[in-house]
Amino acid sequence: MQYAWHSFTSSPSSYQLLTYIAFGLIVFTVFGALVMKTPYGRFSSAMKGFKFRSKTGWFLMELPALISFIYFYLRGSDAYEAVSLFLLTVWIMHYGYRGILFPLRMIDHSGKRSFHFSVVLIGMIVTSLHGYLNALWITEYASFITNDYLLSAPFIIGLTIYLFGFYNIVRSDSILRKLRLDNISDKRRYFIPYGGLFNYVSSAQYLSELIAWSGFMILTMSPGGVFIFLISAANLIPRSISTHRWYQESFPDYPKSRKVLIPGIF
Repeated sequence: MQYAWHSFTSSPSSYQLLTYIAFGLIVFTVFGALVMKTPYGRFSSAMKGFKFRSKTGWFLMELPALISFIYFYLRGSDAYEAVSLFLLTVWIMHYGYRGILFPLRMIDHSGKRSFHFSVVLIGMIVTSLHGYLNALWITEYASFITNDYLLSAPFIIGLTIYLFGFYNIVRSDSILRKLRLDNISDKRRYFIPYGGLFNYVSSAQYLSELIAWSGFMILTMSPGGVFIFLISAANLIPRSISTHRWYQESFPDYPKSRKVLIPGIF
């Protein structure tokens, strides 16, 4: 059975089919975002039903990307090439932070269950596909990803953009975490963040995420990279608009110079 599963998931036709399914999820996400706010965090009350606490929700939603990627990566024919190992390191760094360290460090003194079951389930499907598509692309299908690719323009440019984005993901998360730690005795759950990209946009963490995935898309030139960038944009752009409006309505002294998602423009 294990051999049959591996043969099915590793075949080019299956990869193509799952790529189509992944891009279908982007369309689903776009339509979903037009109808309602994604029910987690400050917008969790938008839908009734079973909900997870923030730490559990993030952990369940993000960890499949790490497990899925490593599982399929190790079955690829180029798994032990230098460039593949480098990209494996980038992946483990990203999801070791996002799937393990980030939820462990979350400050949620309210104890509120804010992650709707549907969000976690869809998130698990997305991150599992994300890991699968990129792992097999890197180790099986991307013949141009050789050791010489380490010195190519897409690799260098993409890696630079990705690292800038990842640095700001961590920095934005740290700013929000410190804000809650400094106000842990305050019964309010949200406060105005300052510092880093928050000085320019309301959703610095979302902007950083999109920067990182745009860099990863260029870095790997993979359908999986395009998928995760587009589905992240489909989710985070509408959420950024809602977040910006929420801040303006909730805080009379909210900085008027801040934009929604792109500094100085949007």
